Amino acid sequence: YNKPKYERIRFSYKKYPFHQKQVAYLVNKKSEGLSVCPEDIAIALTDLNDDRNPEVVVISWASGISGMGGCYTGIYSQTKQRLRLLWDHHLTDGNLAKMFHKTNGYHDLLSFVKGNSFSQGKNLKHTLVWMGQEGYDYIKSESMTKQEREMFEDEEL
Repeated sequence: YNKPKYERIRFSYKKYPFHQKQVAYLVNKKSEGLSVCPEDIAIALTDLNDDRNPEVVVISWASGISGMGGCYTGIYSQTKQRLRLLWDHHLTDGNLAKMFHKTNGYHDLLSFVKGNSFSQGKNLKHTLVWMGQEGYDYIKSESMTKQEREMFEDEEL
């Protein structure tokens, strides 16, 4: 039995309405003229730095926030009063996994890009590591295994 090196981050459009409202407010405030609805935001809670306080991981395909590079992905730390943006980017597909390995105190992430027949970067996994104040950055891209492709095809948001 081979122990997995990562666990899939599972997003929900229904489970965290309070967080959806907070993120929509912050995204719209950051980008003047946007009007992203809370219902357009999927949320996952996962502890990325092992401090027992889960970070809020966000994806959205809402028009205006998503571009040619893919869906909006954001990571927020949470306190009782508010969310604070740690990092945001545009990742294709929004399929993320938390690796058990850590860099600079945060778990590395894998971004899986299933793509389609027209995508140049289809069926790739990108490793992202925590670079400190700059947030996550890509360090490596490699092909997905057949098992990894199947794992992300079995469940859509």
